[in-house]
Formats: sequence, structure tokens, C-alpha cells
Amino acid sequence: MKVPRLHRAVTLLNGQRFIGQDATASLSASPGITTPTYSDPLPATNSGNAIIVNITSVSNSINVASGNTLRGFTGGNSVTDINGTSFGTLTIADVTLNGTGQR
Repeated sequence: MKVPRLHRAVTLLNGQRFIGQDATASLSASPGITTPTYSDPLPATNSGNAIIVNITSVSNSINVASGNTLRGFTGGNSVTDINGTSFGTLTIADVTLNGTGQR
């Protein structure tokens, strides 16, 4: 099984969404949008192709802000997989934390 990895920390802004290919909801359903007629299709999610996106970093993997949504990825082998304080509402779905770092 091939496991692509993201090796840099991600710092989200207020209200941003971080959606990976392993999300069970479609990209249009996650934020609740309707794509216009005749628009190009959005990339597929939940492909079931046995390729796992593993988010790693030498520090924190994902630094959250206020009102973020995290979906569809695996976090592991970082100092902290998901990091943040005073972030208000944080929505997490279809996320697996299985590394050696703090969770």
C-alpha cells in the first residue's frame, strides 16, 4: 500500500476547512454548497483505493484557529497531530490519529 505523506505543518486561518481524500462526505456536501450547472466536477472523496494520506511533521501537523473543520485524513508521527488553544468550535470527522506524537 502506498502512503503519501505531507511533511510540513499546516496552519489554518479562522473558518478554514482541511479536507482530505479519505472524507466520507463529498466536497460539495461537506461545506453544504451546490455546484452550478455545467461546472467541472469536484474531486472524488472516499475512494476506497487503500491509499492513506498520512499527515506528519517534525513539529505540529495541523495548527487550528477558530471555527475550523478537519475531515478525511490520518495524522501521525508529529510532536502534536492537532494543535491549538482558544479555537472555539472545531469539527472533526473521518480523522484517524495513530502516530507516536501527542494527540
